[in-house]
Amino acid sequence: MPKITLRPLAVEDLAEIWDYIASEISGILTSDYRRVP
Repeated sequence: MPKITLRPLAVEDLAEIWDYIASEISGILTSDYRRVP
């Protein structure tokens, strides 16, 4: 998980957070698809 800082979010921070969220969502979706018979 990206570290939360007190300074305003930079573009790099937003990209890092989005990559983290996207990987979490894709991991949940793929695990759900594997559970379907």
